[in-house]
Amino acid sequence: MRRLVPTLPITKVFFAQDAATGRASNAITENLTAASAGSVLLTPQAPTLRGGTTQAFTAGVPSCASSLVWAVNGEPGGDATIGTIDASGLYTAPLVLPSSNLVTVSVSATIGSATATGSTTVSLLNPIPVLSSVSPNVIGLGPFTLTLNGSNLFLELSSISAERS
Repeated sequence: MRRLVPTLPITKVFFAQDAATGRASNAITENLTAASAGSVLLTPQAPTLRGGTTQAFTAGVPSCASSLVWAVNGEPGGDATIGTIDASGLYTAPLVLPSSNLVTVSVSATIGSATATGSTTVSLLNPIPVLSSVSPNVIGLGPFTLTLNGSNLFLELSSISAERS
C-alpha cells in the first residue's frame, strides 16, 4: 500500500486596513499544519452534540479520492444506538445516549492505491427536554391532576414532583 505524501506546514498572514486612514493593523498569523502521511484531517475536531441533533463533518482529502467510508465507533454508517453518519459526513446523534457518551467518528479515504484514515471524538449530551404545555392553567383546592406535555424525551426520562404546602 502506498502512503500519501504530506504537504508542508502553511502560515497565513492577515492584515486589516482602515478604510478612512489606509493604515494596516498588526499582522495576525495562522499556522496550518497538514495531517501526517496516511491520515485525514476531520473538521470539526472534538465537537459536543445534544442527542437528536446533527453535525456535518468534512474530510480533508483531495477531490480525486475515489471513495470515502464514514463510520461511528468502527461501524460503517453507524447505527441507532451510537448515531448514524451518511455518505456526505452528516452525523445524527441518537436521541437516547449510549452507555458511553463518547463516540468516534472516522473516515477512510481511497486515493489511487493509497488509503488514508482520520477520526475525531464526539461528546454526546442529553437532549434538552422541552415543556410545551401544562393543564389545567389554574389549580383549585383539594386533589388535582396535572397534565404535562413536551418533547425531547420530556415524558420518558424527566422526573416531576409536586407538593402542596
